Amino acid sequence: MPVKTIEVCLAPPLLTTLDIQPGSILVVADVLRATTTICTAFDYGAARVFPCDDVETAFALKKQGYFVAGERDGNRLDFADAGNSPFEMMHAEIEGRTLVFTTTNGTQAIRQASGLGKTVLGAFVNLPVLIEWLAGQNAGVIVVCAGWKNRFSLEDTLFAGALAESLLAHEGFILQSDEARMALDLYATVRNDLFGYVSQASHARRLEASGQHDSIGYCLTPGKSMALPVHDSGYLVNMRAK
Repeated sequence: MPVKTIEVCLAPPLLTTLDIQPGSILVVADVLRATTTICTAFDYGAARVFPCDDVETAFALKKQGYFVAGERDGNRLDFADAGNSPFEMMHAEIEGRTLVFTTTNGTQAIRQASGLGKTVLGAFVNLPVLIEWLAGQNAGVIVVCAGWKNRFSLEDTLFAGALAESLLAHEGFILQSDEARMALDLYATVRNDLFGYVSQASHARRLEASGQHDSIGYCLTPGKSMALPVHDSGYLVNMRAK
């Protein structure tokens, strides 16, 4: 069986430093909260999601009648139909619709990763589905941590460690770098109190300060989602729905 490497990119700007092999699968993770929220949107029937870089484009699309979900610095955009919370995706209004989605970190990371290879979204909520799919692919995996404004974040790195641990249980996978080893070791150290540890993270404190702390527990719970969002021609679609 060919060797399948596990690489971790701790923040999007570091993508330019990686030697990305043809056929590699990039897994974008923004645990708090973009990739979690997008997975939840697909669970509740969204047809597809347009990851939008900038507020101006999102506003223009809102005026055209699109459902817009978005935030900047953790706070819901004043013109948006929803913010960046999985709980705001849990209603019938999004079923069958194309959602426009714009966030501080996650949508930027999706754009950067999708220009480099096959890109899927990962979060704790869809971790079991993601592991099952990745284990069946003959490809190396690069976890792209969205972080916070191009900097390291604890929650995304912990997700990378959880994913690495699960993939290593499957034949053929090996760690590629010190970043992957660090993510794995950090997750192993705090896995029994993940919520307590992540609650100390800077972005968790931002969410708490703005009254949005209630979604953190959901975002850290594996198996909440059956979605497998994949980037396809500028949109995100649910591979599990095909």
